[in-house]
Parts: sequence; structure tokens; C-alpha cells
Amino acid sequence: MGWIQPPDRIAWPEGCTVCDHTGYKGRVGIYELLAIDESIRAVLRGGYKPELVRTAARAAGMRRMQEDALEKLKAGVTTLEEIIRVVPMEALATSECERCGHELPPTHRFCPYCGARRGPGVSDAPAGPALNVTEGVLS
Repeated sequence: MGWIQPPDRIAWPEGCTVCDHTGYKGRVGIYELLAIDESIRAVLRGGYKPELVRTAARAAGMRRMQEDALEKLKAGVTTLEEIIRVVPMEALATSECERCGHELPPTHRFCPYCGARRGPGVSDAPAGPALNVTEGVLS
């Protein structure tokens, strides 16, 4: 996933009589929409694996809710305060496998696609099924 550039300016709410001095009038949706196409349908038919669905969706151009929120921040449609209040931002903490390039959720210490260990440098771990290792506990 590419990083989103921070905005040059950030909107700040100014109050008026129409908005009862809150700086907000009306509502704007922040969206994440998964359109099921043939590539995603094929992943779903092959057995549900969230990482595979997520990868196929991103490859098909799906934008995350956080990306939509930050684009609306850049456009001055909403404020950072509102985004922090309503959008879970911790989901952006994914990284990319240094060996195969697949997206890795923060809970994975090994890539489920190629078996590489997460972290600086790529280990020479053999490809194959990955184990989710957390503080010495295999799960």
C-alpha cells in the first residue's frame, strides 16, 4: 500500500448560526465498498481467506475507509478531529512483505504467502505454510 501524502492545509471548523456554532452542518459518508468481481468471486469460491480477499480487492482498486477519510480531509470536507473520532485508523498499520510484496496484517510475524519473517531484512525461511508466532506461542 502506498502512503497517502499529508494535506497542505487542514480544515478547522468555524461556527455560525446555521450550524449552531459547531462548524458542522449535514453529514458526509466515509466509505469502504467491496465490489464483487470475478477475481474476488474466484477467491471466495476457493475457500474464504481474509488475506486473499483483501489482496484481490486492493488489486481491483478498492480504497480503504481510512483512505477515503484522508482524501476528504485533504479536500477540506471534514476535519482531522472528526476522522479520529469516527474512523478506526489502526487498520493502516499493515506492511508489505519484503520478499513477495503481499500485504501483511500487523498480527502476522511471517508472510502467509512465502513464509518470510516480518521485520528488517528478509529471512531465508522456506516457502510454505506460515505459523502465527506471538511471544513464543504457536497458534
